Amino acid sequence: MNFAYFGTHPDPQQLLEDFGQDTPSPIAIDVETISLTDRTLVGVGIAFSEDVFYFPMFPTKSPMFPYHVLTNPRVVKILHNSIFDLEVLAQAHIDIDLTGFQDTYVYARHNNMDLSLTQLSFLYAECQSLAMETVLNGKKTTLDSPLEVLAHKCCLDALATLQIYPIVKSKT
Repeated sequence: MNFAYFGTHPDPQQLLEDFGQDTPSPIAIDVETISLTDRTLVGVGIAFSEDVFYFPMFPTKSPMFPYHVLTNPRVVKILHNSIFDLEVLAQAHIDIDLTGFQDTYVYARHNNMDLSLTQLSFLYAECQSLAMETVLNGKKTTLDSPLEVLAHKCCLDALATLQIYPIVKSKT
């Protein structure tokens, strides 16, 4: 699989190709790793509007991965708990331009909303993020889960991050 798509566009391949032409802003980014202790990048989810892409990055990086979007300084990048995600991306040698970057976790903490993304999405988003424990369902690592399940979880996290962003930011 070069990528997974969750959305309503009739031609996801064309949407992905157009992604670099007229890059939407803002986007939300989420990463999945083998485990919390093994931070090898497994996949990246990128959400914009109601469209979400998942790019598998292990054992090889997806040839469809839109590096140009992450390095574009005009695109606002939103992450939840960016310290973790940015470290993982850096370890995988994926550059990201941080001009205008936002962190929903920082906004939530600033507003005394010390909640996980799963809890925040339950309260404030149309889509519900999934806790990793639910996805793993007793398995040790993400590599033990079906790729489709991991892709869906990552995309939900990216979409939830995008949806909670205006809410947690407006409270600051």
